[in-house]
Amino acid sequence: MLSRKYSNPHSATITSEPASRSQIYGTNDDSTMITDGRDVLEDIHWLETHIQSSLVPGEQVQTHTKRRKMRKTGAKDRDDSAAVFEFRLLSNSRSPHRICIQPKPPKAIRLNEREHEDSAEHAELRKQRALEVAVDLSWLAAQSKISFPVPPNDAKKCRILRPLASLAATPNMMVTERIKPPCSTTTNFPGVKPLHDPKAAETPTVDSEA
Repeated sequence: MLSRKYSNPHSATITSEPASRSQIYGTNDDSTMITDGRDVLEDIHWLETHIQSSLVPGEQVQTHTKRRKMRKTGAKDRDDSAAVFEFRLLSNSRSPHRICIQPKPPKAIRLNEREHEDSAEHAELRKQRALEVAVDLSWLAAQSKISFPVPPNDAKKCRILRPLASLAATPNMMVTERIKPPCSTTTNFPGVKPLHDPKAAETPTVDSEA
């Protein structure tokens, strides 16, 4: 029964009544009293007859079944035919590819065992290395008295050029040579001497300073 909105469900009339299983399903399962013992014996006899007919004649019923031995299956015993199948990604591909979904076997782990116990050879080698790097107070005092030269610096170098003894009486002279390439844009005017002579470029010019 559906209640209306803003209505008190306690004030509504009850249209249902209590009922038992026998009234609904027409059975009397609620009663635990046995009316007649003959019905029970007949049911037991019928059950025994049904069980005897289902058994195979000539075989003894084993009360304790033997336990099967479990055999460990290795990688060779597995059926790989179910793991490998043909797969085609595109419908227009020529031939399908065979794909295996079985995981790859794990790689063998190789451990390099270290020598935890010290040997005589290792002890002697460790002693030699310690003596090579060990220092004492006398070595520090001797090293502090040694003066090391200052590293050279190219920026502070000064080069002095002096004339030879045979040229000391002669005046100073500097010889330079400067060749200018011919200019293609120059034009020769009649009666005007060009500033640059191609023939003069072949002979060097000498400037003397007393």
